[in-house]
Formats: sequence, structure tokens, C-alpha cells
Amino acid sequence: DITERKALEQTVEERNRELVKAQALAAMGKMASMIAHDLRNPLSSIKMGLQIIGKQQKVDSRQAEELCHIGLQQIRYMEDILSDMLTFSKPEAVKVEWLNVDKLLDTSIGMVQQKMDQYGVHLSVRHQPGLPAFPGDISKLRQVLANLILNAAQATEENKEGDREVYIGTMLHLGSGGTAIRFEICDNGKGIEGRDSRHLFEAFFTTKSKGTGLGLAIVQQIVEQHQGSVELVRREPRGACAEVLLPTVGRTLSETVEKIDM
Repeated sequence: DITERKALEQTVEERNRELVKAQALAAMGKMASMIAHDLRNPLSSIKMGLQIIGKQQKVDSRQAEELCHIGLQQIRYMEDILSDMLTFSKPEAVKVEWLNVDKLLDTSIGMVQQKMDQYGVHLSVRHQPGLPAFPGDISKLRQVLANLILNAAQATEENKEGDREVYIGTMLHLGSGGTAIRFEICDNGKGIEGRDSRHLFEAFFTTKSKGTGLGLAIVQQIVEQHQGSVELVRREPRGACAEVLLPTVGRTLSETVEKIDM
């Protein structure tokens, strides 16, 4: 009987994978800190200079105004890259409080509303009434939902104007693991390629021309910190859905909330 040996081999293999991942994150964290330290000051100086030039009354040239706008866009893009690298490589501890589903979702939509308008996306939201409060870190979960909503909007870029839709739904989920809040963020975009589906949550994997490929990796990292799960699935007849499950009561999370309430 080699059952015990096989189980031991599997345990060792899993721990080796975790060790390799931890070492990679530590190395990436050190690199991200060095990059952020060396780039943030010059980026801030350039950003301030462009903002001052853009506000000066004497600048009448449309070309100069356009150059300032492009320069600021690129600086914000670089700032986002630095922020993603630091967030993924050095995740902060979860700060737990009891959250209201409707308020969490409304503030998350507000964070990306301007970009949604730029993409020309029609957004529809449906809340299941009477959803219970649940424990979580409001700042981190806002980032999760905002990232998924923005991803869904970007997925519709190839659609014709007037045919770009994102649907968000919230409901109570009763599963074998207990009760959870279920968030669905769906789009009618081009959908998921079969060969890409296995790698979507891997760090640095991206199907976009721009970006670090850390957005979905950060989403998964935060959801796992909340003892939840996230999945990206095909939507029929087209598009994709991100499905997030967050437990209404997690042992570690609820204990933390009880301590805060005391």
C-alpha cells in the first residue's frame, strides 16, 4: 500500500510550490520597492510641471495642451503599474468590518464610472433585497469589484457603439461550504479563449496590449484573503462572467470582527 507515500509526496510538492511562490513574491517586492523609490519622485516632479503648464493662461497652443494631456496620461499609467506591483508583492493585512452589500457595490461603481462613460458602456445592476451584512475589508473589496467591472467594460471595446453592456448582480449563495454573498459581473464582449482560461489569474499574464497582467492576480489574492473564491466563466451566447463568492461568516474573519466590536 503506497497511499501514505503518495499523500506525503503530494504534501511535499504543494509546500515546495508555496515556497517557490513566496520566494518569487519576496524578490518581486524588493524589486518593486526599489523601482518605486527611484521613480516616484521624478514622476511627481514631471506630473506637477505638466499640470502647471496645462493651467497657465498663456498656453494657447492646442498642440501644447494635447502634449500635456498625453504626458499626464502616461504618468498615471506608470503610477498604476507601480501601485499594482507593490500591492501584489506586499499585500497588506485585512482590516475587517461588517459591510453592506449595496453600499459596497455602489461605491465600487463610483470609482470607475468615469471610465465606463468613456467606453460608452450601458451598466445594469440588480440587487437581491435583504442581503445580510458580511465581514470584509471595504477598501480591498472595492478594489476587487472596481477591477472586475473595468475589465468587463474593456472586454466590450470591439463591440459597436450602443452594444456595449455590463451587468452586475448580487445574491445570496447557499453552498456546501456555507452561506456566501455572490457577485456576478458579466459583459457581452468577445469572451474567453479556451487556451487563456487556465492562466487568467496568473501574475503577469495578460491578453491586452497594455498592462502588467496583475489585475486579476490581485483580485484573486484579495478574495482568498477573505476566504472566498473567484472564477471567470464563459457567458452564452457571448461574453464572460466573473463570479465572486464571499462568505457571510468566516471563522477567522468573524473572530476579528468580534474583537473590533468589543
